[in-house]
Amino acid sequence: QVKSISKENDKWIINNEKDYDLIISTLPLNILPNLIKETPDRILNHAKQLKYNKLTTMIWESTNEESTWTYIPQKDIIFHRLINISNFFNADKGYTITEAVGEYTYDEMVKAGAKIKNLIKPLDFHVSEHAYVIFDKDCMKYKEAVKTYLKDIGIITHGRFGDWDYYNMDICIKKSLDLAAFIKQNY
Repeated sequence: QVKSISKENDKWIINNEKDYDLIISTLPLNILPNLIKETPDRILNHAKQLKYNKLTTMIWESTNEESTWTYIPQKDIIFHRLINISNFFNADKGYTITEAVGEYTYDEMVKAGAKIKNLIKPLDFHVSEHAYVIFDKDCMKYKEAVKTYLKDIGIITHGRFGDWDYYNMDICIKKSLDLAAFIKQNY
């Protein structure tokens, strides 16, 4: 776990233990500046303004369903979609992941799952701290200020929350290939 970042004699020091020539960070932009020694208050304040949603997921034993994704546009159900993952492999049983934007308890997820006929039994539960970037009216201004500062001090940011953008897997892979080419050419 990264707890502190500083620079000494053109080397990056992480957690006062190891030094590195280059940092490529996938940490969320609202967290990274707080770890860097001597980050200006202006940048710390910009980072605090970056908003995001959490995501609560639960995996269930379920009936086998034909659909892979099912969206649920109902106000009385907290899930926004079901992912029938048993369609991705030859499973003996059905398995479904339910997703709810925001942070919910285990009991809230189980209660919501009782309203979905194909969900049989909850198996596991998780809340992801960072799931979706929120693009409010000032997001781009704050994001660009933080990213410019990090670039100016020599830290490369990468990924959905490193770039503070809504990337799906295809974009993440393309950006990773581009970054690898950039590093090969410049370092």
